[in-house]
Amino acid sequence: MFSPKETYTTEEARQLSIRQRHCVFPDEIKLITDDIYTFGACMTECRMNMAKEKCGCIPFFYPNIEGYEYCKLEGLICLDQFKEEITKAFNCPCELSCMYTVYEIEKLEDSKKKTENDPLELSFVSWPMIRYKRDVLFGWVDLFVAFGGIAGLFLGFSLLSAVETIYYFTLRAFCMVYREKDELEKLHHEYENAVEPEINLDMKPYFRNSSSPKKNKNETKVIPILPYLP
Repeated sequence: MFSPKETYTTEEARQLSIRQRHCVFPDEIKLITDDIYTFGACMTECRMNMAKEKCGCIPFFYPNIEGYEYCKLEGLICLDQFKEEITKAFNCPCELSCMYTVYEIEKLEDSKKKTENDPLELSFVSWPMIRYKRDVLFGWVDLFVAFGGIAGLFLGFSLLSAVETIYYFTLRAFCMVYREKDELEKLHHEYENAVEPEINLDMKPYFRNSSSPKKNKNETKVIPILPYLP
């Protein structure tokens, strides 16, 4: 009795590198041993390359591929000397496929077969089958939005402000230089010929009406009398 467990990865995970997501899509890496990428095909190709590097040939049970010759007696002796190094899984940088199924044995009973023609019983432990999903919960777009929210909260900065800043120093400057060249020359000429204002750096206080004649304190102010209205 066994239980299958399927794992698949969404297309949003392609934005991550293979090292980050720890899996390879079937069409992402081309192998010489199979049309689609699988962990078994990757390990087979890796061990074939190691056997060819160490002994110049490959075992007879590997697929017949051009450029890889099968070992003769001397080659098999050589492979026996390097079998531990070739079969060690850590020497092959192979990652799991992003779509794969694992069949785990949950219960195994002793065989009670009396003859070779007796049937062998296989069954699932539970149904439906368990399926795992690998997805990106927080990607680069979410990180960009988060930084934009923080900048807007503390600095009053927004995406529109960034676009306006880029526009002001690129497209607008280009249009002003090539389309409004005469107006820019006119403004430059006015700026060069403008009279610089006199700047008084004296510390004495300034009174606006100091030059006006002083009024006599004894002078009486005549108030006009309005006619009586019945």
